[in-house]
Order: sequence, then structure tokens, then C-alpha cells
Amino acid sequence: KDDMRLTNDEEMTMTDRSRYGPWALIAGGSEGVGAEFAKQLAGDGFDLVLIARKPEPLADIAACCREIGAQVRTIAVDLLEPQAVQRIVADHPLAVIVDVD
Repeated sequence: KDDMRLTNDEEMTMTDRSRYGPWALIAGGSEGVGAEFAKQLAGDGFDLVLIARKPEPLADIAACCREIGAQVRTIAVDLLEPQAVQRIVADHPLAVIVDVD
């Protein structure tokens, strides 16, 4: 188990590409906190998969993150829809799918 206590010279970060991989998935990534996470992660060198209900704000934040240098994949879908996961998988091959239904 990782010790999450920090020393004076350490900074806790979730943006370690070597530990977490090159891609970050953000649900709700088109507005508010999700959009801010997207911009920060893009600035830290991550590529992004952004999922959101509204296509227009999703396209806007994707363009912003691409300008920062990230590769961005967008998925406009309402995750509350019963067929949301099937729609995502049909258009975007995934290595791991967790269905908690």
C-alpha cells in the first residue's frame, strides 16, 4: 500500500504519465470543474477522452486542449441513458469495460 504522507520536498500528483499511462478519461469534461481538469491534464502532457452530454461545449474544450498539445477524443453521450456504455463501446474500442449493473 502506498504511503500518501508527504515530506517537505514532495508534491502529491496524479499527473504521472509513467504511473498512470498517457490517456485520461474525464466524464463531464466540457464545462466547469471537468473542463478545468481537462485543460490542466492537457498542460501536463496527457491525451484526453472527454465525455459529455452537450456536443458544442465538448467541441470547444476539445479544441482548447488540442491547442495546448493534447490528442483529444470526444464522446457526446448522456451517461444516464440505458444504452450509453454500448454506444461508447460501439464507436470507441476499449481494452477494459466495467459494467456495474
